[in-house]
Amino acid sequence: KQFKVEFRVGLPDMTMDQFNESKAANFRHDIGKRLGVHMRDVQITVSAGSINVDVTVNAVDASAARQLAATAEAAKSDLVDPHVFGPCTVSGVEVKVTEPEEGLPKGANETPQTRADPLVDDDEGQPTEAPKKCASCCAVS
Repeated sequence: KQFKVEFRVGLPDMTMDQFNESKAANFRHDIGKRLGVHMRDVQITVSAGSINVDVTVNAVDASAARQLAATAEAAKSDLVDPHVFGPCTVSGVEVKVTEPEEGLPKGANETPQTRADPLVDDDEGQPTEAPKKCASCCAVS
């Protein structure tokens, strides 16, 4: 089984033009850091109407998913850096459980392990440097 936490973050002071690739990476980093998961476990879909960001966070098991959901609910307006993104709202937090797809190689659709280190994945899944702010806000080793 795969466990995910889904929720929507509203960023009323941002526009689609402002929410560029760099902002998206910082957003995923902030969510990962706040929830204690690696940013590769945070997927986002951005839509207009101010900015609405649908967030899906992979969890290793049901207990971790419940904890992630509780943390997201509790965080409300400080889930992402307000100096970068302005005020935010969190809504629709829910835990989802899905069955792995049939026919894929063993382990191909397992939920990734969560990690607290701030590495960023490139398109091929290789670690790259973390967002620049990690040097001051994260324990980078």
